Amino acid sequence: MPVVLIVAHKDDLHAERIEQELHRRGADHFHLDTGVFPSENADIVLAIEDGSFSGKLRFNNKSVNVADIASAYFKEVITYDSANTRLTANRAEFIQCESGEALFALWRCLSLQGCLWLNDPAAMWPASSKLFQQALAAQLGFKVPDTLVTTEVQIARAFIAAHQNGTVTKLLDAGTVVVDDQGEAYGVPTSLIDLATFENHKDVLRQVPYCFQEYVPKGIDLRVTVVGDNVFPVEIHSEQVDWRIDDVENIAHVRHVLPTRLEDLSRQLLRKLGLAYGAIDMVLTPSGDYYFLEVNSVPAWAWIEDRTGFQICAAICDMLLSRRRPSDSSG
Repeated sequence: MPVVLIVAHKDDLHAERIEQELHRRGADHFHLDTGVFPSENADIVLAIEDGSFSGKLRFNNKSVNVADIASAYFKEVITYDSANTRLTANRAEFIQCESGEALFALWRCLSLQGCLWLNDPAAMWPASSKLFQQALAAQLGFKVPDTLVTTEVQIARAFIAAHQNGTVTKLLDAGTVVVDDQGEAYGVPTSLIDLATFENHKDVLRQVPYCFQEYVPKGIDLRVTVVGDNVFPVEIHSEQVDWRIDDVENIAHVRHVLPTRLEDLSRQLLRKLGLAYGAIDMVLTPSGDYYFLEVNSVPAWAWIEDRTGFQICAAICDMLLSRRRPSDSSG
């Protein structure tokens, strides 16, 4: 029987929902938590013998032959907790690097044998570049806001001054966190910036490039989750510049009817990025214009299901179960 590989933390809500749905359908699946790899609870065997690739995974007393993995849901690879908690920093870094290379070899060899990824880890890194996403989206026909990445003070100052509706700053890497003087880690939201604020903080450009973007006056934030050919558009009614810092559980979420042209462009964009699924953030302006902002290749979607009734988990499982065992693909 074909096996679905789930790569996620053991406590991940999305992985739990997918496992429950696969179990309900009677589908065989294997959950790998890379946070405990390597350890006595997680082993890996990868081999090339006589020109053929083979392998085996073990996690929590359950094993799977790599040849039986037909599809994989990739949520995240967290840092290797087993190394961090018991070794010196230098040795932990060595173990993390070597473990990461072993896992990357597994991901790539699975792709070579025909595994269907949601999403392929090798595609996710190049697809995550926000500036590249915008350039590609504009090429396909989306409206995109003016965006600048720079370390030059004068160019940044001129960009802010030129955009009368306002300018925002945002992180280039969505996974970046900041650690304050008390050791607390937190994300950095998209924020409005004016010339006075810029002048007070302009010296930071000598240390790190910043992303500045034209502020698009919003009527509604949109989160458009795409799973294969399925498109699930949702309105998020927030007064915040960045809706993620709002009280998401209590602000309105409403199903949205996206124009057919934009549905088609959304599917095209993900295909061009090499992604089987993802979530596109857009803004619908008061004048009725749709602006593309960015794509998340490892999106959260459980709360969207809970708030709207969209069957995103079922669509993901439909895709995961659409691929037969790799060794049977030529039959």
